[in-house]
Formats: sequence, structure tokens, C-alpha cells
Amino acid sequence: MSQYDNNFSGIVSKNDRKTDEKHPDIKGQCEIDGVQYWMDGWQQTRNSDGGKFYSIKFKRKDGAQATPPRPAAPRAAPARPPAAPAPSGFDDMDDDIPFASPHMEHDPMLGNRKTKRAQVAR
Repeated sequence: MSQYDNNFSGIVSKNDRKTDEKHPDIKGQCEIDGVQYWMDGWQQTRNSDGGKFYSIKFKRKDGAQATPPRPAAPRAAPARPPAAPAPSGFDDMDDDIPFASPHMEHDPMLGNRKTKRAQVAR
């Protein structure tokens, strides 16, 4: 058993045995989730700017077919707490005078009578 954790790591080198244009330019091996893979890579040229990159193909060393990843289950929208009911406007009905604003100093309906808040401020 190796003393190193080789998971999600590997090696790659130039393919010195390439005899055909279809053969990979680089070859290597890696380990992913405890499974050993062969790696083949072909050098490509990007159309947009001519830059070079490698396309890589993985093949299990044990010959088993790699199972494609299952699509992720659709995520349910997080549960939202029920919205608080909208204020009805009748929450502050402890005033003696209905519909009078506590901020008014003069109410045309009541003449010159001042509100509680205005009386306390004196």
C-alpha cells in the first residue's frame, strides 16, 4: 500500500510511441475516487486565437464501463415562513378619537383640540 494519497492525482507525459496522427499526443494515468484510469490527450488549436490546449479522454484500467454521473435531483425551493398578515390599520385603536392622527396638533373636525402627544410636549 502506498504511503501517499493518490486520489485525484496522476501523471502525464509525451507519447513517444505515436505512429499515427490519430494516436494521442500525451498519455498517462490517474486515480479518481479510488479507481485507476488511463489518460490519453490530443493537442488541439483554438480557432479564436490559435492557442494550444489538450482534449483528454479517461479509460478505466480494469476495463469496466465508466458509469455516467446521474443528473442532480432538482432542488426544491427553500420553504419560506408564512408572510405576516398585512396590518389592517386598526391596530392602534386605543385612542379616544377614531381616525385622528397622534401627530396632528390641529384637527379641522375637532376644532382647536390638541392631541395627547401635543399636550405632553408642552
